[in-house]
Amino acid sequence: MNKEFSYFSGEMLRKVIRHVMQGGKPRMCVAFLGPNWTHELFGAAPPQGLKVICDLSMGATTRSALEEFGAPKNEKLRFLDNTQLHGKIYISESGAIVCSANATYSGLSREDRIEDGVFIPANSSVFNNVAKEFEQRYAHSHKVTQAKLDEAAVYLPYTEEKARSSQVATSFPNLILRNPSAFRGVGFAFSQSSVSKKVKDSAYSQYQSRDEAVESITCKSLDYFSSWDTAEADWPALLIGIYRTPSRIILSKHRFIAFIEDAHGEEVFITRKVDWRVAGVAFGDCPALGKKNISETELFDLIGEEEIFNGLDGRILSASEFAAFLSNRVSFK
Repeated sequence: MNKEFSYFSGEMLRKVIRHVMQGGKPRMCVAFLGPNWTHELFGAAPPQGLKVICDLSMGATTRSALEEFGAPKNEKLRFLDNTQLHGKIYISESGAIVCSANATYSGLSREDRIEDGVFIPANSSVFNNVAKEFEQRYAHSHKVTQAKLDEAAVYLPYTEEKARSSQVATSFPNLILRNPSAFRGVGFAFSQSSVSKKVKDSAYSQYQSRDEAVESITCKSLDYFSSWDTAEADWPALLIGIYRTPSRIILSKHRFIAFIEDAHGEEVFITRKVDWRVAGVAFGDCPALGKKNISETELFDLIGEEEIFNGLDGRILSASEFAAFLSNRVSFK
C-alpha cells in the first residue's frame, strides 16, 4: 500500500477501503450499512474489536444490517442521536480513508457508480486528527438498542438515496412486515381485473333500493368487487385494496357496506372508499401509513410481476398472511 496521501476512485477505492479495514483496530463511521455489508467489506465475518458508527435518522440502514453486526447486544455498534451522519471514514492501523462510499452494495460493489476518496497514511498528523475525530464521535454515540432496532426499516427499496427521502420506515410494506398485529381486523384484497360499468350500475341501483342505503353516498364514492370466491360472512368489514395494473400497484382503503347477490349475473361486494390518511380508531386502529405513492412503488417492486401477483389475485389475506408472503419476497441484493 502506498504510504503517501493518495486519491482513489471506483474499483481502486473499493480495494483500498477493504485493505484498510483488514488492518489492526478497524473502525468505521458511515451513513448507511447495507444488507450483507460485512460480506461486502470483509468477505466473511467482521474482525474482532471492530467499532462501527452509523446513521439511523435517515431510515436507510435496515434492521437486517444492524442484526448482522449483533444488534441489540453488540456494544460496538453505535449511532449518533439527533444527528444526520453523512460523512464516511474507514480507519485502522493501516491508514484511513475519507470518502463518499457507504458500507453498502451501492458503495462497495456497483460498477456503474462512481465513489471518490482520499487515503491518509497512518504516520501523519492528518491521520491522528481523523482518529481523534472518530473517537470523539464514538464517545458521544449510543448503542443500538432493541427499541432502535424495532424502528429500523425491514425492507429497503432501490437505493439508500431514494430510501432516505421516501419515509421508508413508515411505508406500508415496512409496517406490515414489522408489525402485522397492528392491522388486526383489516383484510387485504388483491385484484387485477376491473368491474364492468353495467355490473356497477346494477349493484348500485340494488343497494339504493334497500332500506339501509344512505342516500348521500354516490356511486363514485363506492367501489365494487365482483366474482370473488368468498362468502359474505368472510368478507372483512375493513379492507385495503391492492389493485395491479401492468405498470403499477394502486392502493386504497375501504369499508364494506353491502353484498349484492346478482348484479348482471355476478356477486358483488360494495365498499365505501376511505381516505388513505384515515387511521387509528377511525380505521380499526390501523397505524398511520406513509405516502401512498411511495408505498405503491415499493409494493410493485415486491409483488408487481404478473407471475407473482397471479398467486394473489382474487384472494383476501389477513395481515399476518400478507406479512408472511412479503417476507419471502424481500430482496437484500
